[in-house]
Amino acid sequence: ETAGDAGPCTFLHDFCDWILFTLTGEDVLGLAPIVRLENFISSCDCLDLQILKGVLQGENYEKLSEQLFVSSGTVNYRLKKFYKTLYLLGRQALEEMLLPAIDLELL
Repeated sequence: ETAGDAGPCTFLHDFCDWILFTLTGEDVLGLAPIVRLENFISSCDCLDLQILKGVLQGENYEKLSEQLFVSSGTVNYRLKKFYKTLYLLGRQALEEMLLPAIDLELL
């Protein structure tokens, strides 16, 4: 299973979450954020993951761009893409959402 593929586990998580939500009208197990985060991380390429790790380490755009040999515009673009994909308002919300990913060893 590659980073861009939606594997059977991802589908199963989404399907179970959808069934629970459909039957109860709510996220009974509180899995929606975890499933969304897992799906997001599994769709990231190597550069995305390096940017996410840098964000968690408190790096700014300029330092990340220097370390990764890309422009600061690339880092900014990708971070904005993350915010949009995860329905977040900014970097602080992204950092808060990524903390469980460390505990779950997704990052």
